[in-house]
Amino acid sequence: MQTGKRDPQEIVQAVVACSKAVGIQVFAEAFMSSLSTRDLERFRTDDLVGAIVHAHGVLSGSTKPQVELFNPGFEEFGWQSDYTVCVIHHPDIPFLVDSLRIELLQQEIEVHTQANMVLSVSRDSKDRVTEMRLSQTQVESCESLIWLEIDRSTQKDVLRRIKVSLQNVLQDLRLVVDDFEPLRSKVKTIGGMLTQTAHDASQVAEIALFLDWLADDHFTFLGYEYFSLRSGDTLQLDAPQSLGLSRNQCLTAHQDKTRIRTRKPEYTDDLVVFVKAPVRSTIHRAVYPDVVSVLDLDRKGHVIGEHRVIGLYTARVYLRPAHEIPLIRAKLAHVIEASGFSNNTHNGKVLRQILQVYPRDELFQSTATHLSETVNEIVKLHERKQLRLFLDRDRFGFFCSALLYIPRDLYTTEARVKIQSLLSDALDADDASFSTYFSESVFARVHMIFRLKPNAPAPDVRALEQSVSDTVSSWADRFREALEAELGEERAHTLFARYGAGFPAGYREDFSPRRAVFDIQRADSLVAGSDVAVSLYQNLDAESSAFRLKIFSLGHPIPLSDALPLIEHLGAWVLAESPYVVRGKDRTVWIHDYQLELPGSLDLGQIRESFQEALLAAWRRETESDRFCQLVVLSGLNWRDVALIRALTRYLKQIGFELSQTWMAETLAAYPHIARDLVGLFHARFDPKRKRSKDLEEKVLEGLLAQLDGVAGLNEDRLIRRLIELITATVRTNFFQKVEQQFLPYFSFKLKPAGITDIPKPVPAFEIFVYSPRVEGVHLRGGPVARGGLRWSDRGEDYRTEVLGLVKAQQVKNSVIVPVGAKGGFFPKQLPAGDRDAIQAEAIACYKIFISGLLDLTDNLVAGAIVPPQMTRCHDDPDPYLVVAADKGTATFSDIANGISEARQFWLGDAFASGGSAGYDHKKMGITAKGAWVSVQRHFREMGRNCQTEPFTCIGIGDMSGDVFGNGMLLSEETRLVAAFNHMHIFLDPNPDAKAAFAERQRLFELPRSGWSDYDTKLISQGGGIFERSAKQIPLSDAMAKVLDCAPGAYTPNALLSLILKAPVDLIWNGGIGTYVKASTETHLEVGDKANDGLRVDGCELRTAVIGEGGNLGFTQRGRIEAALRGVRVNTDFIDNAGGVDCSDHEVNIKIHLNQMMAEGDLTRKQRDRILAQMTDEVSELVLHNNYQQAQAVSLSRIHATETPDDVLRFMQSLAESGRLDRDLEFLPSDEMMHERMANRLTLSGPELSVLISYAKNELKEAFALPETAADPVLAERALSAFPASLAQRDRKRLLEHQLLAEIAATQWANLMVNTMGITFAKRMQEASGRSYFDVLKAFAVAQAVYRFESTWAGVEVADGQMSAEDQLSEMRHLHRLVRRATRWLLRNRPLDGPCADEVERYQVPMHTLLKDGLSLLPEARAVAVQAEIDALVSQGVEASAAHTIRVGLAFNQLISIAEVAQVSGRKLMDVAQLFVGLGEQLGLLRFARLVNDLSVGNNWEAMAREAFRDDLNASQQRLAGALATRKGKPMVLVDEFLGAHQTDANRWLSMLDRLEGTVEVSYPMLSVAMRELKALEARIVL
Repeated sequence: MQTGKRDPQEIVQAVVACSKAVGIQVFAEAFMSSLSTRDLERFRTDDLVGAIVHAHGVLSGSTKPQVELFNPGFEEFGWQSDYTVCVIHHPDIPFLVDSLRIELLQQEIEVHTQANMVLSVSRDSKDRVTEMRLSQTQVESCESLIWLEIDRSTQKDVLRRIKVSLQNVLQDLRLVVDDFEPLRSKVKTIGGMLTQTAHDASQVAEIALFLDWLADDHFTFLGYEYFSLRSGDTLQLDAPQSLGLSRNQCLTAHQDKTRIRTRKPEYTDDLVVFVKAPVRSTIHRAVYPDVVSVLDLDRKGHVIGEHRVIGLYTARVYLRPAHEIPLIRAKLAHVIEASGFSNNTHNGKVLRQILQVYPRDELFQSTATHLSETVNEIVKLHERKQLRLFLDRDRFGFFCSALLYIPRDLYTTEARVKIQSLLSDALDADDASFSTYFSESVFARVHMIFRLKPNAPAPDVRALEQSVSDTVSSWADRFREALEAELGEERAHTLFARYGAGFPAGYREDFSPRRAVFDIQRADSLVAGSDVAVSLYQNLDAESSAFRLKIFSLGHPIPLSDALPLIEHLGAWVLAESPYVVRGKDRTVWIHDYQLELPGSLDLGQIRESFQEALLAAWRRETESDRFCQLVVLSGLNWRDVALIRALTRYLKQIGFELSQTWMAETLAAYPHIARDLVGLFHARFDPKRKRSKDLEEKVLEGLLAQLDGVAGLNEDRLIRRLIELITATVRTNFFQKVEQQFLPYFSFKLKPAGITDIPKPVPAFEIFVYSPRVEGVHLRGGPVARGGLRWSDRGEDYRTEVLGLVKAQQVKNSVIVPVGAKGGFFPKQLPAGDRDAIQAEAIACYKIFISGLLDLTDNLVAGAIVPPQMTRCHDDPDPYLVVAADKGTATFSDIANGISEARQFWLGDAFASGGSAGYDHKKMGITAKGAWVSVQRHFREMGRNCQTEPFTCIGIGDMSGDVFGNGMLLSEETRLVAAFNHMHIFLDPNPDAKAAFAERQRLFELPRSGWSDYDTKLISQGGGIFERSAKQIPLSDAMAKVLDCAPGAYTPNALLSLILKAPVDLIWNGGIGTYVKASTETHLEVGDKANDGLRVDGCELRTAVIGEGGNLGFTQRGRIEAALRGVRVNTDFIDNAGGVDCSDHEVNIKIHLNQMMAEGDLTRKQRDRILAQMTDEVSELVLHNNYQQAQAVSLSRIHATETPDDVLRFMQSLAESGRLDRDLEFLPSDEMMHERMANRLTLSGPELSVLISYAKNELKEAFALPETAADPVLAERALSAFPASLAQRDRKRLLEHQLLAEIAATQWANLMVNTMGITFAKRMQEASGRSYFDVLKAFAVAQAVYRFESTWAGVEVADGQMSAEDQLSEMRHLHRLVRRATRWLLRNRPLDGPCADEVERYQVPMHTLLKDGLSLLPEARAVAVQAEIDALVSQGVEASAAHTIRVGLAFNQLISIAEVAQVSGRKLMDVAQLFVGLGEQLGLLRFARLVNDLSVGNNWEAMAREAFRDDLNASQQRLAGALATRKGKPMVLVDEFLGAHQTDANRWLSMLDRLEGTVEVSYPMLSVAMRELKALEARIVL
């Protein structure tokens, strides 16, 4: 059966069909009629039938009262209910249902269904039902059955308790019903007794009338109690007289005895008292019953006792007019008369209206006097919006009634609850009830009755009324008053109109109007962009650690999750939060109030401002929020000083301090005085407003060091000492700089890192650390004039480590340019998620901060004078040179940097950052890739291959959108790119079509933001494809496996990339980001590139022939070395990709020159930019020539290191001893390893030699960058070679006045010297001569000039691709030898104390003559042989002039000696030359020279000995020729005469020479003996 709407008659029929019991149909019809329609629809038919049958069964049982509670289940009863069923069978009596429901309500038991039937039941003698019918008359003996469904309970004890309570109610009800007539009779008797006393007849008559009225169905009698007067004033309960409920308990007293209220009643109010009983009624209504107390008088009118009638006024009492009720009418008449108001007056009418609606209970209970006073006060309110409270405490002390008149617009349920609670507390009440009356009046009337606890106090009514008023009615008024008192009427009116109605009730309850005045001022100050304010305060009664904080927010709430960390980081514990929303007319302000606890006992006045400022700064992200913030409270620091400490600790983390930021913060919090003194030291050292005092600084420092004795832990001590070191190592800061009276939103610190213990190596000369909440960064410089790119780093934890690795490479890379190495990196800390444009915008903003931070600490040049930064105390020398460049992530940022530079009027202008729109676009020029490709070409050439004309296989790292990779893969059409990868994809093409692939790469290069996924896969050969690195596995085809020399199958992306890196190909071209190759002896952790740990391979695993490093850091240095020692041709990244930095340096130097011309008015900006653009190709040629020579220098150095490894070892030792080189840091072999290599006939690898080349150049650049260099025209003019020829020709004079003339010239000389003469040349010259590096430079400058060195060298270089690389390098070594000998000769024979031009003038013409005509002086056979050598060289591509110079020079022992003898002797140059040739031929001096040159050199001593032999041989020949030159005669005749005169000596010498030449292995001692013999011969001739 289904529930739902049904016909009741059908149910009745179903019941009748189910049961044949007597009266079942009548009962069923009565049951159904008592159910509501909704109840009926809820039941299933069978359940309802079962319930009716069961209920009928209960009724059909005994006539005795029954209470049954059970949970019907289908199995047991055949029907069921979801509730507990309660069935009560009882003779029908009044108030039965009401009383039972009251009891259930008191127990908080809900009645879900109710059926109540009153039936006339006839029973036989055995109490069996014989007839059942609906009750027709009240006189019938009826039975009531009540069927209830109540809240389900299955616990037996609960059901038992409910049953007992209901039985008790039934028992009480029977008492009341049974005693009803005796009670009514007793009341009438009391009235009659009063009339027989001697008391005032009118009074007792009215009382008697009232009692009769009461008995006339105006009172539901519940009980009666009589108290007899005993001794004194004590009343004693006379229990036997009690009726009704009073039979079981006394209802009107807390104890059986009580005191009489008066012994001499004078007035009616003395005789009759109306009060409430203190126990709630269980009958009819659940209220406190009324008590009518009447004094019992004897006939003489003496009090002998007291009658107390307990019951409930019937509804009729509350409905009929009050003036119809005896006693009440007398009270009303008294009140009207006492008021003095005429009936027709306004007050009279108001008075009568008030009395008419006055709470009826109060009319009974109030005395006439009290009622009169109260009503008259109500009349006097005159409808004014005032709040009035009237209290009336009953005579027995059980209750107190409160009558409250409150303006209707202030009345709310919430307000009533608050008032009721307030009064309950004040009256010491434990229960209360209320009723509310509304009319047309402006007032709402609230009538409250409070049950008092024993001995409850009587509060001051007026004070209590004021408290009530303060609670609800006057908050807005008091707010207006407070506004006017605080701000004046005009401002108060404006604010009240805006916010007066906007405060929520919760705020009004929690805060006083005066507090609101201060809050609303803060709220009104909020504007867009400054939409949050804060206020820290303490309540007057708060403990010293208890604070409160308000945060005001315009327009939006502040989530607790946002605010909580900021507050707690300030050292506060948030105990609670209360949010309020104030809705003004035109804006909404949220006020969040937090209950805080702060550590220790703090003075609000001392911390309030700094706390508020720190919280606001953190909210606005002007500072970071972390545990350092607690120093605001603990150390009394402001937020900027805390941010200073945070910045210093951030730098500590970057230099490897291993403990966490949180640990450092907690440590300083544990020592707040030390934290404060650290800031004090910083201020003493750098605050420009303070008088500079070394003594003060030292005093603060001494105090700090003294406090370290109280620091417990070693790590804590170490932290504080490092912070002290950081402060003292700082030489400049922008911490005190301001713009428009505001401090900068970031900090910069210029440091000399050498003063910091355990700082990672290499240690830069200078460093600038920039810190802000948005970005951090460092700029490391190797010296005052330094340059390098700035990169956007993604390594927040160790960006300095990244930059340090780069600056190490930059230091050696910059050896080719004027500035030494520098590098910078910045890490944006608040990049938005997702949106690429938003990310770029934030990165640019961070870049601007970083650039500004660098320039803040850099001196400017104005009219040639140094101008230091404003508001900055400098502890270092002037430092105006700062240039930067683009790097990873900043390729398009140069214009931004230059814009900042020009806006600041920095002296470098847009030369500050190279590569901007008015500079050279590296990607467009392809300069970095082209420079690296020069190295690739050399590697291939030395293998006998030409990568421009012959196909080669290649693996690439990067993609075509990248500058270096993209440009590099377009430099040869013969490139067969078989595999490549970037961070997203892997490209595989096992058998590429070179022409089609080249064209596709060209397309991708020109496509903006292209990736490998844009490659046309139709052009990829079979077995190839493009795969995502995020794939789980990548299938490797047979064709590709063959290329990679591995097994086909499926590989994870990282495993496949490892195979690619290890593939046997011709070239690996790195144009990407990341480190992919390490040494087998290195760990991935040491590499410092986590992203590529899974694919990185070892150098010993590489099978490529050549590595081209267009990108930085693709290989670790040890990885390169390991690969090189196994035959891989590789230099280093800083050698290969130096083109970019070189191009930038050219740009900067050119701009410095042209900008000066602009400043002088000789150029416009437009003209300057046009000149720069016109010189692009020339600049490119200069850069690529430098790349070419550096790569060539590596090859030459490899030969030199192979021939004289000890020479290179000594050079390393020298650099290390001078502190310039850390061999471990540069991964250069130790002495022991070098000797081991030498024993195994191994030399230094290309990567190692690359490092030494750079160190050699850097050392010489520093040594040559002297004012004397710029002052010497020959040396200074070398700077012109750094500029395009067109510019040098046009602006020669001005270029020689360049701001960096000495540095540029020094750089050019150092490059030329090391590139051509080798790593150790200058050092060997210095050691051999005992002269300075500057003298070595001058000697070299003269030597290279007289040999036309550069043009001759270039004449050999043009043979690239025509002669073998080995032969070409050999020829360069020959030229090297000629210039080296000339340099050595000059150092040993010339003072070099004048201008170089003097020396050049002395030797240049003679040397050129000798080189030109010297061949004609040689014996015919030798001349023919030399000419053949020249012809052979020319046939291999060497220029004829170069071949002639080299071979003629080698044919003579030392040409410059000939020129010197000619100068000194005054003899013709060619005559002297003939003397040299004759002596050489006749005495076999060239033969001896060959023996010397053929000596193998095992160590430095042998090298020096060999050089000494050469010097001595040359000196002997020069002295012999000089001696003969002074004699008259033809040169050959003079030689013959000399030999004839000393034939014996000459023969002995020649005989010794023959024996030497016949010796298998000539040794140094042999040559030493021979040299002594030659000197003896020379001595006899000269003397």
